[in-house]
Amino acid sequence: MISLNPFPSIEAFNNLLTSISKLRCYTSVFPLYQRMRLIGIEPNIFTYNSLINCCCQLRQVDYGFCLFSEILKRGYHPTVVTFTSLIKGLCLQGNIRPAVHLFEIMTVSGVRPNVVTYGVIIDTLCKNGLVDEAVNMFDQMINVRKIVPNVVVYSSLISGLCKSDRLTEAIELFHNMSARGIPANAITYGSLIHGFSQCGQWKEAQRYFDEMVDKGISPTVVVYNMQIDSLSKEGKIGKAGELFEEMMKLGKEPDVVTYNSMIDGYCKNSRLDDALQLYKKMKRKGLKLANVTYSTLVSGLCRAGRVTTARSLLIEMQTIGVSPDIVTYGAMLDGLFKNGHIDEAIELFQSMEGKGFKIDIQIYSLVIAGLCNAKNFEYARNIFYGITHKGLVPNVVTYTIMINGMCKEGMFVEAERLMFEMEKNGCIPNVITYDTIIKGLLKGGDIKKARKFLQRMRDSSSHSATPPSAC
Repeated sequence: MISLNPFPSIEAFNNLLTSISKLRCYTSVFPLYQRMRLIGIEPNIFTYNSLINCCCQLRQVDYGFCLFSEILKRGYHPTVVTFTSLIKGLCLQGNIRPAVHLFEIMTVSGVRPNVVTYGVIIDTLCKNGLVDEAVNMFDQMINVRKIVPNVVVYSSLISGLCKSDRLTEAIELFHNMSARGIPANAITYGSLIHGFSQCGQWKEAQRYFDEMVDKGISPTVVVYNMQIDSLSKEGKIGKAGELFEEMMKLGKEPDVVTYNSMIDGYCKNSRLDDALQLYKKMKRKGLKLANVTYSTLVSGLCRAGRVTTARSLLIEMQTIGVSPDIVTYGAMLDGLFKNGHIDEAIELFQSMEGKGFKIDIQIYSLVIAGLCNAKNFEYARNIFYGITHKGLVPNVVTYTIMINGMCKEGMFVEAERLMFEMEKNGCIPNVITYDTIIKGLLKGGDIKKARKFLQRMRDSSSHSATPPSAC
């Protein structure tokens, strides 16, 4: 083009730059623009719009505003495309308020915003939790500017409302969209399905999933994942498995999230062999195995008493460079203690301390309970009284476990002292704590003290601000 004489029109060059930017080769646009300038081809507003769009896509909004200044210096009038590109660039960088401010400048300057501009602003506001502002912008768009929203705008706002637990408003907007004759797409349905799933309304989530399929809208992998996860948590693992097979038949390859949801469902429904088969399938497919996969399997295997397999997985995950987290260690420790592998549990706990692993109060409570049940009370007591030196504060569960251990050892005076100590430290005993010491005292034959604690429990319940039913 630049070798022709005369040169092609600026429109031809603009088309070329636009085409290159649509291919997402944003950095390639600028050298071509420089060559245009060197040979004397003058840019127009459309050229600048292409350049500003590329700057914003590259997260270089400051350069975009430099080009905006050049537009004004040359006496050109910024168009809706100019402003929309800059607004989108600010949004991509998380500069929400400046983006809204620029939107207001745009409307004051007489440039009429279009559905794309509103869509960018509404989507960004929703993604940043500013749903009320997004709703106001939507109302302004319809009632003031008389601009008809498209499916993208509706989907963004419905998603924002669902994530803010405003399902009633989301449904109302969904029906408003249908009344306008704007067909919902997979993203719209996906937002509703996600919203209902998050609130535990599995039947409603299933209803909208079925409605989407009946309308011939192919669910995305993300939508399949949400529905499979919902069904798994509801205990309908058979139905989840059918969806898993269905998505593969439709050529939608399950991802790590899909597999993890299915594995979790199988483990919770005591179908551990099926869970292990999926885990092996993940490995064959080269999918990245993360903490959540191993933690789920280790927990499920330990609950079923299959400690040897769980132990192998724990070793494997460390071998491939996946560090166990607090959930994985907790599951393994719980499994070892409950299945009688006390020495191994102690060894694992000590190795965690030796590695400087940040152990939380839940793990300490679990270990203390395991040691007490294994009649290793002295070690349990040493750990309990050493918790405060670790910068942690025992909670009501930890205290109750220790009081129970003391009662089993016949240490009723020390158990009673610990009850007073926990209250002094601001930890209020609950019904289980009182039940534990009362049963212990009765077993030890101290009926008088048992009655005293029973009365204290009744008094604390009657003075509590929380209704007993809620407790």
